[in-house]
Amino acid sequence: MAKFSTPGQRRKRYIKILLGFMVVAISTVAWFVEGPGQRTAKAALKDPGTINFQAQISNLTYEEETYRNFKGKRRSRTNYYADFSYTFNGQPIVETREISSSQYEKWEDGSQVDMMAIGPQHDKIELKSDVVSDATTSPLGRSIQAAIFSAIGAVALSFVLLPVFGREPDGYMPEGFYTEQSWLDVDDNQLIAIVENELVRFKFDSSLTGKVQKAYQNDVPLAQILTIKGKGVKLDVIPLDKVQSVSSSHYEDTYDVHFEVSEPGAKEIKTKSINLEFLNPTVKTHAMEALVKRVTPFQQLEKTVTHYSRLKSAMPGTLGFLIGAAGLWYFEHWIMMVLLSLLCLFSLKSLIARLWSPTVYTQYASQPVTSAVEPVRSAA
Repeated sequence: MAKFSTPGQRRKRYIKILLGFMVVAISTVAWFVEGPGQRTAKAALKDPGTINFQAQISNLTYEEETYRNFKGKRRSRTNYYADFSYTFNGQPIVETREISSSQYEKWEDGSQVDMMAIGPQHDKIELKSDVVSDATTSPLGRSIQAAIFSAIGAVALSFVLLPVFGREPDGYMPEGFYTEQSWLDVDDNQLIAIVENELVRFKFDSSLTGKVQKAYQNDVPLAQILTIKGKGVKLDVIPLDKVQSVSSSHYEDTYDVHFEVSEPGAKEIKTKSINLEFLNPTVKTHAMEALVKRVTPFQQLEKTVTHYSRLKSAMPGTLGFLIGAAGLWYFEHWIMMVLLSLLCLFSLKSLIARLWSPTVYTQYASQPVTSAVEPVRSAA
């Protein structure tokens, strides 16, 4: 197993354990405590004032619904509906209700079904079969239902808690995750290394993180680690004598490298860029200085430091917050509102951070480099 873990890894582990305990606790409570729906159903069955009557099914329909899951893949499901006709308090009523697939198979047009008017005022109309089902739910059934819903809630919470509270703190160099010539980022699943006269980026899938981390911390040679095969593995190699510039903002945990690429038959030398990610800005700075030191024997890189004003530094966060706020005013769908609320929160955090600590942009370059460059393409 890995010898060391980062504060971010430990925090993520604690969050997952806490969410797991939450699911277990809610499921346990559901075993011993009846929910309000079950208590209402039991009271309705015992209440002598509950009104029982029959409704006629006038139409049974279904429709296919297409949606996308969390991974963006298209899925479909079938929804079933029934039109119920009945008279209540002297008023003829026709209403459409969503029903289960088993009810759809069991019922026919013209079928008579039992209904109940429940609640303190006996004004809530329910199918009697649904009321009986709610009233007779066993402790195991309650516990399973609670486990399913709380597990879904725990997964949703993890999407918010892990990125916010599981981030790597700045200001430290994590033991076991760097050497003078290599840097392992278990957050973004990549290993950056300077091997002889080349800058190497080794990307891998999260399923390989434990394997790569274990090998790295047990002093397995870099050449052997770079040969690990598996899902998402990509290897980028940049000759140090082709590096033209290295740049980054002080708060970022990434830096950009621009380098020359000579393609066979091409008349002009192209400039490409690659973005390298690290555990935190402190590790990034260490790696950036190490790279500049190794590039210096091939060509002199001139250092330029640009201090941005607070207004300019906070502009991206301000725009993000305004876009999110405008979206909240326009959209009413709850999923969009959740996403836009998160955009507002993260943008506000960025805005405040840049007002407090304005951007300082550092660039080491042999010549001025513009942003009109072609990004590097990883080689699998």
